[in-house]
This record gives sequence, structure tokens and C-alpha cells, in this order.
Amino acid sequence: MIDNLPILLQNDSLLFPCYCEKTDESCLLSSPSPYKSQHESYSINAHALIQPVLIRDSKSTSIILLFRPAGESCSIWRNHSNDEGRTWASPIRTSLPNPLSGIGGFSHNGRIGLVCNHAMNHQRHPLSVAVSENGGLSWSQPRHIETINYEVSYPSFSTSRDNGAHGVYTYNRRMIKYVYLSEEELDAIR
Repeated sequence: MIDNLPILLQNDSLLFPCYCEKTDESCLLSSPSPYKSQHESYSINAHALIQPVLIRDSKSTSIILLFRPAGESCSIWRNHSNDEGRTWASPIRTSLPNPLSGIGGFSHNGRIGLVCNHAMNHQRHPLSVAVSENGGLSWSQPRHIETINYEVSYPSFSTSRDNGAHGVYTYNRRMIKYVYLSEEELDAIR
């Protein structure tokens, strides 16, 4: 399954983040222009990591890969590539908690943003955004986007030409909610 947005590589190929919930494995599919076929370019089958998010780190030209756990580890994991996805480092655990729920990400003014349920114990609220200025090695304190005591989950975010971030997420599994975070709001997260 594909849960998050692809990124465009410098060679005009699209890189898609995919996963399988039956095996708790993730992979990346590469699709060269004109995007009629794809092949597996990287497989992640350690640590039971799923629902990967690809983010281009404009500050370092790295590609950052973030995952939510599928098993016991209730932390978000990080991986990166410095060569346009040809090779990848080993995944490492971040300091961000994750209650086994989906994540979304985006790049913003040389930083990366991560939208997730910043909670433990399978609690899918609140929905928060944290930013990193060093490619996901450390993170700001979260800013809550949604604090309602219902499930708010499966975020999908992207940046816009005005340097804001547009996003959607499930709202109590009954509807989809849209939110816009302005450049000023994102810059204020430290």
C-alpha cells in the first residue's frame, strides 16, 4: 500500500513509499519517466516499520525516510539517503513517541516537519506537528494541531508555494478534516 506522497528524484524518477501490513515491511518503488512502470529500489524488513514518509531535506540535499512502528517499539524511526535513494543508512529510533498510528511529513524553509499523534498507549489524539533543523536527528516540542478527545489520525501534508503546509487527516473516523499551517505558524515552532 501507499500511504504518503512520492518525491521526485533528480533523474526525474518518482520514488514511492510503500508498505505491507501483513508482513510489517516497507519498501520504496522507483518509477522512471514517463511513469508507466516501477521497480523495488529499497526494502526495509527490520524492526517492523510501516507507512513510510519520504521528505527531501533541502538544507542538506538528503532524502529523509520516517516510519511508524507496527509492533512493540512505540517510537518513530528515521532513515536517510545522501545519494538520491540509491543507498540508505540503517534505520534509527527517534525521540518522538508514536501510539502505533500513521504519520505525515513535509519540508519547510530548510527544516522538516512531522505530523503525528504525539502520545503513547494507543491514544490517537492529540495530532501534533514537530520540526527538525537537522534532518530528523532532533525535534522541537510539538505544537498541537487538534486536541479533541476523539481519534484524529492518518495525516497527509505537503508544502505550498506560499511556504505554508496543507494537510488532511481523519476526524473521528467519520470525516476528513483539512488544515492549513501558515509560514508564520511553522516558523514559530522551535
